[in-house]
Amino acid sequence: MLKVFRKKSSNFFYLVLEEIFYYTANPFFESGSVLPVFIDMLTNNMNLAALAATLRNLLFIIPQIMMGYYAFKIKKYPRFMTYASLFFRLFIFVFLFIYFIYDVSLQTVIGFLLLCSFLGLADGIINVPWLDLIGGSIRESDRGKLFSYILFLGGLGGALAGIIIKLILHNAILLTQTKFLIIFGLGGLFFILSSLTFAKMEDYQRGKKAPEESFIVFLKKMPQYFMANKNYIYVMITLILNYSSFLALPLYIVFARRLMVLDDYSIGILISYQVLGTVIGGGMWGLISHYFTNRLSIQTVVITNILIPILSLFTFVPGLNMLHFTLWKIICFASGAAIVGWPGFMNYIISVVPDNKRAVYIGMTNTISLPMTFLTLLGSLLANYYNIRFILILVVFFCFLALLFSFALEKR
Repeated sequence: MLKVFRKKSSNFFYLVLEEIFYYTANPFFESGSVLPVFIDMLTNNMNLAALAATLRNLLFIIPQIMMGYYAFKIKKYPRFMTYASLFFRLFIFVFLFIYFIYDVSLQTVIGFLLLCSFLGLADGIINVPWLDLIGGSIRESDRGKLFSYILFLGGLGGALAGIIIKLILHNAILLTQTKFLIIFGLGGLFFILSSLTFAKMEDYQRGKKAPEESFIVFLKKMPQYFMANKNYIYVMITLILNYSSFLALPLYIVFARRLMVLDDYSIGILISYQVLGTVIGGGMWGLISHYFTNRLSIQTVVITNILIPILSLFTFVPGLNMLHFTLWKIICFASGAAIVGWPGFMNYIISVVPDNKRAVYIGMTNTISLPMTFLTLLGSLLANYYNIRFILILVVFFCFLALLFSFALEKR
């Protein structure tokens, strides 16, 4: 019993440490800031930045349905996650060599797109084993605390990385090429530390293996797995409806800038509030799961996503002009918190599915969520044809439906 507890304690520590490295590495390859600046400098073509972000997102999600099948065949999760992530992440340093030799060139552009693809694959291939390892080696009562520590401490690491990136980009002495070599090199270093930390984790006893069946048969059983679990159905409906908040996600700061004619300094303040919301919100959702229930964590996230567009609608009220910037600070803080609102959902899914099918359901969850990754793009396109108030009302409507469905969830 003591040995099992030590393994769980050890995994708790190393899971948090690995994610601190991971969340610190991510801003150096941030698809919303660093990568667009880099590709614009390289090609003056912002479509390539969108292509790079899309490749990374798609190749994160697509492998997960396959991993739901192949996870049963993996003998040691920690060893697999170490080697698989290192295999793809080491390409960062290959790309740095290409960029150092060729600078602005076609070779660098191709290398950059391959880099974004490999980073997506690295995350996508290890995500199912990572979550299954959490489900099998961390007690249900400790998972909320785990996610809280991961998102809070990882968020602090990400914020520190953001400060470092800003200092590097604003440096007047360094050449542009040198700046990005340093930025991507630091990101690569933290990604490698993340991969090596997997090797320190302990696997859990998974019991009997699943019956041998072909991948095609496995895919045909997906609807059967989905319909077999009532709680899973309700949490997925709630999750998908909650994703409607992504329709307005890219519009808030842009809308604030246009409505109030904000300068770069004021925009920087709003971005800082969003980052702060990400750090505090990530810790808060996990703590609600830990001290109360995952259902309450889910409901709090959904209510936050209802309040954000409602507050945004208040900025149209002429008599509130003096309060507009304060409102936008609150909106940006809340949107940052809502972005990392996944712990309650994922912890709930882990707790309601059978242990021997956990990897299947995790892979299925992210695959079903695949179309939702395009909602931010859809929101931007809708903004070209419809008033933003229409989009905000849509978000309120769908998130309210999500809240209603969340009451059908068992308290977990």
